[in-house]
Amino acid sequence: RYRGERGSVQDYQDSLVNAWRHNFRGPEAQAPADGDEHPFIFDSASDMSRVIDMLVARPDVDPSRVGATGVSLGGMIVWIAAAADERVAACAPSIGVQGFRLAVDREIWHARVDTIRPVFEAAAADVASAGGVAAASPAKVTSAVVEQVWRRILPGIMDELDAPSSLRCIAPRPLLVINGEKDPRCPVEGVRLAFESAAEEYRRRG
Repeated sequence: RYRGERGSVQDYQDSLVNAWRHNFRGPEAQAPADGDEHPFIFDSASDMSRVIDMLVARPDVDPSRVGATGVSLGGMIVWIAAAADERVAACAPSIGVQGFRLAVDREIWHARVDTIRPVFEAAAADVASAGGVAAASPAKVTSAVVEQVWRRILPGIMDELDAPSSLRCIAPRPLLVINGEKDPRCPVEGVRLAFESAAEEYRRRG
């Protein structure tokens, strides 16, 4: 939706800043509001479900055998989309599953934030300005700023939609989680938490 033929990398970064500045600012449980956009993960996961709509309508597609895989951002999209859409019969997210809450709590969010840093710098500047502080350029990105951004552009990702809570929703469908032990963008501690939670649900479901 925000990349490829539909826009440049700059357009994508601008869409993230726009989401931070214009998305719903009230209680997170009441988000999203009409007109909110979620360029990072959520909108693409929704798009993936629309692609599945198209696929299962074709006479040459077996709707019971639709699988999905993705790498990095694609892995995040596949994890969220498969948790939300049971038509994904099997999925294999690669270097996408992670613990957003854990990364903030342990301050190991830096590599992930660096992949879309402009929105965090914009948020840091906005937070400093709202507090009457003349921000440096670029403004300092802190754990508090990171949490605010995630809650604004990905409501729920710090709680019930985080991987340790939502990955288990894929059970009992086949799931392969692929990650590097030293990948700084998807710290392995968060991946293990999510995997253990999902494994418990798979065991419960038999």
